[in-house]
Amino acid sequence: MGKKYLLLAFSAIMMFMMASCEKPLQDTIKVEGVSLNVTSVELTEGDQTTLTATINPSNATNKNVTWTSSDNNVATVANGKVTAVKAGTATITVKTEDGNKTATCTVTVKAKTYPVESVTLDKTSVELTEGEETTLNATVNPSNATNKNVTWTSSDNNVATVANGKVTAVKAGTATITVKTEDGNKTATCTVTVTAQNYPVESVILDKTSVELTEGDEVTLTATVNPSNATNKNITWTSSDNNVATVANGKVTAVKAGTATITVKTEDGNKTATCTVTVTAQTYPVESVTLDKTSVELTEGEETTLTATINPSNATNKNVTWTSSDNNVATVANGKVTAVKAGTATITVKTEDGNKTATCTVTVTAQSVDTVEDEGDLNYGGEGSAGDNIDEDKDIYDGGSF
Repeated sequence: MGKKYLLLAFSAIMMFMMASCEKPLQDTIKVEGVSLNVTSVELTEGDQTTLTATINPSNATNKNVTWTSSDNNVATVANGKVTAVKAGTATITVKTEDGNKTATCTVTVKAKTYPVESVTLDKTSVELTEGEETTLNATVNPSNATNKNVTWTSSDNNVATVANGKVTAVKAGTATITVKTEDGNKTATCTVTVTAQNYPVESVILDKTSVELTEGDEVTLTATVNPSNATNKNITWTSSDNNVATVANGKVTAVKAGTATITVKTEDGNKTATCTVTVTAQTYPVESVTLDKTSVELTEGEETTLTATINPSNATNKNVTWTSSDNNVATVANGKVTAVKAGTATITVKTEDGNKTATCTVTVTAQSVDTVEDEGDLNYGGEGSAGDNIDEDKDIYDGGSF
């Protein structure tokens, strides 16, 4: 009996236990899958969205899930709440605790746009010398503005140029440098004043160091100031003798025969250069010569003076020579004609320049001679002999007797 009851009791206990185990297995519902309300989403940095996970079947016993992000630098997730961190792409995954079922959502994050509000420069005005450089720094506000691209321009590239904020002074003047934002076209300006670079004069030279001119001639001297980029190239011109040669802005005019020194002097440094100008007299050729008489009559022993006129009156060489065609009839010296004996001679004047001639015909007549003196001069009865009163000249005494 005892064994029988023990067996029955054991059987009862086993049946109870089996019944207890079978009941929970019948109450547990497994997860078959999980899904999300969206499979992709676009967000801007800082934005948030909540993903909803749906467990299938809806009466699954264990609906616990975990959330993860493939890149927490782009997007984070907590209990389905997604926060966009920075531009990029991340995958949000939900996984069931029961069965490790998963679903994903692709999150695309775009950069947040911060518009430009203003731009400023570290300098609003600057003074430079030709050739100098300076760099302007532009500050775009706010500091987190999305698009900080800017462009640089100069109001006058002949005065100053600009590239990426680097300003180069070109030549004296004023220019305005402007920076403009790509977003919003905000601007800021800087006034650049450029002063000329001072390059001192080192020397001055003339294209000629000596020149020969004739009265009235002109020549232009060219002065070269060194270096070629000297700042002050002003010069003055002077002549050592304005009676010989004058000068104005390098133009030399020969006045009269002689020598003069032309000097050019720089305003900067008083550097000088000289040119020796030798002026010769202007030559005016003889065109003709005339005499005041073309014919003249003289008696033996008489004289007359002929006057020669050279044409033009300003002829340079007025030298002449005088000749007689017959010096036995008439001689000539410096235009003074002397009658020698009866006859005809031609007096000729000839110019040294050009051999121009003029003539005068001279007719000489014999001198009349009284052969017998007045009777009052003869003494027949006075003292002395008759021979004393008779001219012994052969023109009076013919060799006979009285």
